[in-house]
Amino acid sequence: GMGRVMRAMGYSALAVGNHDLERADELANFSKEARAPLVSTNLCRQFEAVRCSRVARAHGVAVGLVGYTDATAVGPLATWSKNMDPCDAAGPLGDAVLAEAASLRRRADVVIAIGHCGYRFDADLFRRAAAERARRGRTVDAVVGGHTHLIRSSNGRDYGEAPVVAQAGVSGSHLGILELDLAARDPSTGLEVAAARSRNVPLRVKDNRGSDMQRFVDAELKAHAAPPAKPWRTVLDRGDDGACRERECAVANLVADAMARKGACASGASRAPVVALFEAGSARASIETG
Repeated sequence: GMGRVMRAMGYSALAVGNHDLERADELANFSKEARAPLVSTNLCRQFEAVRCSRVARAHGVAVGLVGYTDATAVGPLATWSKNMDPCDAAGPLGDAVLAEAASLRRRADVVIAIGHCGYRFDADLFRRAAAERARRGRTVDAVVGGHTHLIRSSNGRDYGEAPVVAQAGVSGSHLGILELDLAARDPSTGLEVAAARSRNVPLRVKDNRGSDMQRFVDAELKAHAAPPAKPWRTVLDRGDDGACRERECAVANLVADAMARKGACASGASRAPVVALFEAGSARASIETG
């Protein structure tokens, strides 16, 4: 159902995240349903369903989109990932992204890198593109990233000398808006980015109940998703997964406690295991009261 929702929203290209690779056998169907290509320079030779990049047109402007993925964070069962380059903008993955971006310049007015390696990689990649412009020519004009679940923008102000990097939170928490001012500075090089700014708009799903898009999403979920199970306990106070990015949190503690209880039940032990470990950053959803 999610692919059809993304089709309705009109996506031009999709970056590949590390958790997408846990269902790698469904990448082709997902891309087909979304009617948008998956792009990743370090996966395009690993999976037929993934391209290195694509060029889309918007209001007469050719926009190149080049992708990249943290393919080392997919778990031990994906043995192919052991040979993948880590997320290092100064290393082979950075080389590949900038080389692909440079090749897009023959067909694109603007090139935006979209990826899933984290904010540090995104910022370092942009800085490297700027530092190597004299040697490589224009490569990456802006970076839209993810993986670290951060909310990063210029808050509507011009980036100036700062890396043009935008991240829009986690799990649809925000709508990220990147604005690029284009100017024809040199006829031989076409359009260039004269200024850039971005902002993040918080998304309040509950405020959008009754909207056409919400009805569409609800219909897709009803048709394609398993019905939600009846709650087996009552939640007295909301557990916010956002807190898990910074400190010990109730949601992650709940999961760890459940793991301990499950281990005790499965083993027939008279008491719970001494230790159950859960990485708090893996808590990806809040638990609402009720």
